[in-house]
Amino acid sequence: SRLVSLASWAYIGTILVWLAVWVSTGETLLLTRLAIPFSYWIGLSLFFAAGCSLWQRQWLLTIVSAGVGLLLLGPYVPQYFPRAAPPESGTQTFTVMTYNTMGLNQDVDAISRVILNEKPDILFLQESYQIDALMGRLGTLYDGQPVYLATEQSMGLSTVSRFPLTRLPALRGIQKVSVRTECDELQAWVLRAPKVNGGMEAQYRFFETLA
Repeated sequence: SRLVSLASWAYIGTILVWLAVWVSTGETLLLTRLAIPFSYWIGLSLFFAAGCSLWQRQWLLTIVSAGVGLLLLGPYVPQYFPRAAPPESGTQTFTVMTYNTMGLNQDVDAISRVILNEKPDILFLQESYQIDALMGRLGTLYDGQPVYLATEQSMGLSTVSRFPLTRLPALRGIQKVSVRTECDELQAWVLRAPKVNGGMEAQYRFFETLA
């Protein structure tokens, strides 16, 4: 029992150090970036640890485990809320989704499930380097209607839509597309702001160049 308790405290301590580094440095460090996609599962594991601690009547460990677990799972809670009310009749609306699939994420099946569940009318993808494999799984996205694609494969940027797309000349690190919706033609920029070497300040400088 004592060994399990020490292991649990060590696990929580490691997670807290990771969170502190994440908050203070952003995604500059490679190990921080690699751990981010697993934050949901780490949060669930902490609730499992909290349940074990509760069974052993280790109250402080239970509270800390559950608290850190809630902190990690908090960003995922809104997806379980009811959807917004449908628009009034006669109103033309469409949904837009942006999705950074993380360049190291090779699970195309999981990525496609997220997209098929949301069914966005326009989808902007970042860090998506397996676009051919992904498109092979999105044939039913619009219930038999055409699925249009515009991609800048070298940048990992793509636009998927039920509306016809026209590729425009790309800028450095930016995909530009024209989207012909049912009510108007829109221009969209898809980008992933760099920050590996310069942190958040590099992103701010990048956005300033777009102003």
